Amino acid sequence: MRAATHTQQWLQRTALWTVVVSVAVAPWLFGAAEPWAYLILFVSLSVGIGAWLSSVLTARRPRLAAPALSFVLLALLGYVGLQMAPLPAGLTGVLQPFTATLHERIAVLFDAVDLKAMLPRYAPFAGAPLSLSLSRFGTYRSMVLLTAYLGVFFVTANAPARWEQLKRAAILLLVSGFCLAVFGVIQKYSRTYEIYWFHKPRYGGDFFGPFTNRNHFAACMNMMAGIALGMFFSSRRTGSDGVEGATDRLAWLSSRRSAQALLYAFIAAIISGAACLSLSRGGMLSLALVLFVLGVVLAFRPDTSPSIRSGAAAVAMLMVAAVIWLGREAIVTRLATLADVTADPLGNQRMVVTGDALKVLGAFPLFGCGFGSFRHIFPMFQSPALEYRWLHAHNDWVQLLAEGGVVGAFIFSMAVVMWARYMALRAPGAGERARSFALGITVGVSAMAVHSFVDYSLHKPANAMLLAALCGMGVSAVEFRKVRKTTLGDILDGPKEEKPSAGAGRGTAAVKLMAAAAIVFVACLGFLQLKELRGELAFARFLHFSKAAGKASGEEALRRTISAAGAEAEIARAYARHNPDAMGEITQAFLEWSLDERLDRVFRTTLVEKAVENTAVAVQGAPSDYLNWLWFARTLTMLGEWQGAEASLGAARSLVRHRDEIRMFLPQAEPRSDL
Repeated sequence: MRAATHTQQWLQRTALWTVVVSVAVAPWLFGAAEPWAYLILFVSLSVGIGAWLSSVLTARRPRLAAPALSFVLLALLGYVGLQMAPLPAGLTGVLQPFTATLHERIAVLFDAVDLKAMLPRYAPFAGAPLSLSLSRFGTYRSMVLLTAYLGVFFVTANAPARWEQLKRAAILLLVSGFCLAVFGVIQKYSRTYEIYWFHKPRYGGDFFGPFTNRNHFAACMNMMAGIALGMFFSSRRTGSDGVEGATDRLAWLSSRRSAQALLYAFIAAIISGAACLSLSRGGMLSLALVLFVLGVVLAFRPDTSPSIRSGAAAVAMLMVAAVIWLGREAIVTRLATLADVTADPLGNQRMVVTGDALKVLGAFPLFGCGFGSFRHIFPMFQSPALEYRWLHAHNDWVQLLAEGGVVGAFIFSMAVVMWARYMALRAPGAGERARSFALGITVGVSAMAVHSFVDYSLHKPANAMLLAALCGMGVSAVEFRKVRKTTLGDILDGPKEEKPSAGAGRGTAAVKLMAAAAIVFVACLGFLQLKELRGELAFARFLHFSKAAGKASGEEALRRTISAAGAEAEIARAYARHNPDAMGEITQAFLEWSLDERLDRVFRTTLVEKAVENTAVAVQGAPSDYLNWLWFARTLTMLGEWQGAEASLGAARSLVRHRDEIRMFLPQAEPRSDL
């Protein structure tokens, strides 16, 4: 057992439970899709990550699980930072010619608009640094989220020192997943059109449970099913192995371990049934495929114990029964629609968008367009009409190629291969319970990997955090080694499994130096996210005042409400500058209010000027997004800046494939976000 001081043990426990609770809460916050949700989670995660890093820093001989994999993951984080780092214009022109050309065009447009003369506090965009990313703001947010995911992985992989700690962490996630499944089923049959029966998503969506998209709910349930299977297999391994004879088996069935195994099997059945009830074809087929492969492997591997084989068969039957009980007809009808997709695959919009996303890779093959930039550049390659705004490619693997390029995809692929290799090499030497648990974890991770080929569930922070937790718990599980039975209690309770003690301390100084640097980095990033959280909360209050303005009856009440909304917009513009979409929504509201004849002309002109400021921030945050330039043109038109408006409109048209669909005030259709 590793020698650890009381302080280190306290720090590790604090880190583990802070991170696990945050991961368990994330799906309930609407999948943590809204910026305010994942910013709150990042702040809480930073506390847990900081506690674990402090335990590493104070350890005499710190030990890092899967060190090679850890360094590859840190290299991925460094690559995302490189994408948003300011680079010389000449170097950017060589590495990312389109970015340099785009920024030159923007500089000319801002000079034509003379934004500095109109708004003295905004400098011309010509002085902004160039980078490999087409949206430095979007890449910055991707870096923040990736930091959170890596923190979850490192803590769950290293903080559990005993099997009981890992088991309790898994049970907490499993309880959250089971409650999530039950809630989703109840909400489904209540036939409500609002999440939690009171929240209506701003952009709509085919929601299920607290997620705005049923596919993302199914992905979450598939990973939770992996945890349930891991707990079931581990309980079967320690309870029924070595039991012979009918009398002994009957005695085991009446034991506490048997009850736990049956409970885990029931939870796995309910969770998988809820995933199928969501009617996500990708979720159902990915889980079924992984379970089928698992069944084949368990059936033909000679070293598979009879308890695991019988247990897997029992859980499979329970899952099928749960699916039949919860919604057999609806599920069969939904799966029957696959015939239409197979008959005309090119007629499916998801397939078309996936092909268009590969065109983005063709335009930016080496470094990609920048993580977080897909939504801003995709209209240049979008084959379907601009009626829908595709925020993601509906294929996480293809979007990884488009945003990260060959370099980013190579680093990520190395991490995936190294994780699988580490699990395969370390599992044979792990304890029986831990090895069985890792088997279930692998099912959840594999189901998510398969599902990612047909959807973008990993772009929901709650799912990405859960996947990171599963990968970390899998690494932690195979680190546990069986300890020889020494006491009567050990013999009765089963074999103890603990992590080995720290080795000779090779690289101790380097690990501690990296931990100290990571503490500073996470602390600074957490402080910045607190400021951004203030801006996002202000934006949420702005939306509240916007709804109130729509219900205001009198002129004075309308003016007061809009003034309050304007004050919140000022805060959002100051602290939430990394959310150009929020700036666009504020701009749209200001322009609508400026046309309200109940307000006096001076107040309406002020609203237009504020709209110009918002669009300026949005354009600087995502200059490759045609919508930002279109709204910029509209605001300038309201001020009578015809030349600048015409230039901005031309910029908007140059950033889309369907140029004839762009109109100043009469577009063919306002884009609706695809969530």
